[in-house]
Amino acid sequence: MIIPEKPNTPVSRPDVGVVRSSSQPKSSDAQSVMTQEPPPYSEAGTSVLSSSPPPLPRTPRPRPPPKGHSEPSHRETPELLDVRRPGPSLHAPPSPKPYSSQVQLAPMQPSPHHRPKSMPPSSPRPMSQHPYHSPSMDSEPSPRMESQACNFLAERKKNSSLKGVWNLDTGLPVPESLHPPISEFYGFWNEMDKKSQRAREKARKKHSGGGWGRRKSSEPYQPPKLNNEGIKPNLMLASNDGGVQAEVNVSASDGVPRMATIVAESNDGSVKLTVNSSPDQSLRIFAISMDGSVRVRIPPTFEGAIWMTTEDGSTHISDGIKPRLTTFSVSNKTARCYLGDWQSTHFGHTGKPSSPHSPESEDPFKSWTGPLVHIYSRDGSVHLSYTGEDTSSTFSKAMRSIYNGIVGSGNDAEGEKVADPFLQRSPMEQEAYLPRMVWSTGSIGSSRPHPH
Repeated sequence: MIIPEKPNTPVSRPDVGVVRSSSQPKSSDAQSVMTQEPPPYSEAGTSVLSSSPPPLPRTPRPRPPPKGHSEPSHRETPELLDVRRPGPSLHAPPSPKPYSSQVQLAPMQPSPHHRPKSMPPSSPRPMSQHPYHSPSMDSEPSPRMESQACNFLAERKKNSSLKGVWNLDTGLPVPESLHPPISEFYGFWNEMDKKSQRAREKARKKHSGGGWGRRKSSEPYQPPKLNNEGIKPNLMLASNDGGVQAEVNVSASDGVPRMATIVAESNDGSVKLTVNSSPDQSLRIFAISMDGSVRVRIPPTFEGAIWMTTEDGSTHISDGIKPRLTTFSVSNKTARCYLGDWQSTHFGHTGKPSSPHSPESEDPFKSWTGPLVHIYSRDGSVHLSYTGEDTSSTFSKAMRSIYNGIVGSGNDAEGEKVADPFLQRSPMEQEAYLPRMVWSTGSIGSSRPHPH
């Protein structure tokens, strides 16, 4: 280490620890001090290091210590620079305050409103501690929302599907003033849809001579008789752009059996309707879809007329219904039958003797006012079965029987909810109960792949 000579001129301020020489060194001298090399000799004045010994050979720069070790408290280079740095003059102005970037800030304490990045995220609170939590939220949300008792209810959806459970009480006394207007019950089931109304209006104008060059008829116009004209159903479910999936429970709170009329129709979507009722409850069911399949499930005690029609599809009647079914006409598009004893109800008898001058006899399925199931689809298949009946195909039943034999479940009926022991085992225990996929792998073994 190079130690400069002590200057002859003492420092006037004893409290200053930096020694200043009598003559200020030049820029070349300062540069020599920084590089630890002797400045060149000049005639202007003697250098501060003029009488210093020759410089020591330069040694390689030591490597910086690792980040984990503390730096030594004594540094030679800063100390040497402090000695050789010229001190301030006696009348020097006070040094300006350091910039905000040079000020050493105190370590910031973590704010209670801001979480430090280094801290791991806290685990979410359980649902039971949520401020808006209710015990009903713990269970899985059901796709169907059960409604309260209703009667003379019309529920429509314009751009979405309709799905749920409705409890129809035919004994619920709803005043006439609280009934929806009759226009809310218009639809395909009573031929009051917009397309049918336009067709009748066109026929009326044609009869009245509204077109150019047409003669006006002298006979008054008689509109055609509509099916179910002026009838308000007890429950009507309709969707303009979506399907309808409904389960209707029919009862009478006052114990008086009445005819219950239920309508479920969709302009663009499938219709699935399930009806539950007591044995003494009479039902008139209308399920219609203009673009989609229609599936109806009726109580096993139902007796009445069955009218199924499809414009582009097929008709399907379950095996449970066929033994009690009397078929009058059946084709690929239409099935006209009666479920139960049709003779005891005098089905098909108009009660008026026919005359040669009378018009064509009225269709008994259109004029029938008793229990009825009318299923119609313009573009889709139509299905009819009992509530709770297994309507799967023979192949599906065979495959389910094989699967139940392998897994160990004895549930063969569709729609039954039983606890499967396979679902209650842990993932490690389920490995031994997984079915053997022989047809897909070509060898008997577990279906779970193992690493090679």
